[in-house]
Amino acid sequence: MIAHLAFTCFLLGLTILNYYAGRRNVLYPAFLFALIWLVVFCLYMAPLIEFGNLGVYTLAVVVSGAAAFSAGCAIVGRRKHSLPALVSPCRNSISKKFIFFFCLGVLPAFFLEVRELGGGGGLGGLLIGARVAILDAIMNGETPLSRICTIAVTLAMCSAFIFVIEAREWHKEWGWVCASILVALAFSFLTTGRTQFLNLVVGLLGIYLLKSRRFSVREAWKLARWPLLALLVLLSVSVLINKDISGLQGGTTEVLERYIYGYVVTPLAGFDYVVRHPSQYEHEPNHTFRDVLPSLARFLEFRYTPPPQFDDQLVAPLDTTVYTVFKFYYVDFGFVGMLVAMFLIGAGQTWLFRKALTGDDFYIFLFAISLFPLMMIAFDDMYTSFLGYLKYLALALLYFRVLRTIPVGAWADFRQTPKTDVSVSKSFTGEHTV
Repeated sequence: MIAHLAFTCFLLGLTILNYYAGRRNVLYPAFLFALIWLVVFCLYMAPLIEFGNLGVYTLAVVVSGAAAFSAGCAIVGRRKHSLPALVSPCRNSISKKFIFFFCLGVLPAFFLEVRELGGGGGLGGLLIGARVAILDAIMNGETPLSRICTIAVTLAMCSAFIFVIEAREWHKEWGWVCASILVALAFSFLTTGRTQFLNLVVGLLGIYLLKSRRFSVREAWKLARWPLLALLVLLSVSVLINKDISGLQGGTTEVLERYIYGYVVTPLAGFDYVVRHPSQYEHEPNHTFRDVLPSLARFLEFRYTPPPQFDDQLVAPLDTTVYTVFKFYYVDFGFVGMLVAMFLIGAGQTWLFRKALTGDDFYIFLFAISLFPLMMIAFDDMYTSFLGYLKYLALALLYFRVLRTIPVGAWADFRQTPKTDVSVSKSFTGEHTV
């Protein structure tokens, strides 16, 4: 317990240091990274569920990882923030409205697919059954939902981000903004999990803080306290609806302890087990590059055994299949390799943060996407979903650098103007004034 308190105090100091190193900006990645671990370390000592004491080496690994991440952020963040960027203007709103109506049109079909997976019945039983069916399909290497519905889930969240980013006159655009957020929330709810909820809410909060320039702890708390409370309520309600809690004897209190408090703290206990039993994990296949190695193995013709979709289940003392952001890097590369990975991730995310501060909508969107893996560091590693982030990057490039820069009347002008017309050709080659 004394060692735990000592390392918690070190994290407190690191959190305060990062806050001022980031010019008192709550979105500074190093500040958020240290703050999350500070909260988890404090919650771990709470007597709600009986957890074993963490090993001193485990505490040292986690705190060293936070320090390495902070060092990477400091290397990039010590330079002065860039001046406001000159960006491609938004010349039409047709593209984002098309995306919105596409998602709205797919929503009923998505509900019908979830209903079929859940076997019908009431909403609670439907979502519980659908979640079990989805997890079983993933475990068997199958795709539980159609491709168009899977794409619509992602596009709905991106649509909400775009509407909030591009909102200039709220009294005129609040209807579109609210509608896009409600559609994204509906998709999130029907996924039967909490991941999409967190991704959506965290991204929207990050965008709004960037757009409103409310960066201090006091300003950010005034803005975020009610959305965070609403998120906690939604997560609690979703547990009661899409989790089978019939076997729990403690009622709602035990449910919230197990699925809210336990979800936050148990992965750290699981990582402590990994650190204490290295021989059980030394022969695991590489997890860090699991998105890249299968294609590389086919191209170079070498044998590669991919890791399972879900990690091994452990009772610590609650069931868990996730072991914080550190586990895969620690098992794949050792302690020093894990520190290098944290340093590089911190540097990369801070570079993205600095670009978002310039006001470029393209980088604001990407930074909002990057906030989700940062918020999940105490739970699981989301940074290595390379293919997923490449899709977000491609979508951002297509929308912010191409689609929205085409003037509303460009297509009509193109049909009526000879192809040799210089002004028309410029509008399609991207030679516009910035």
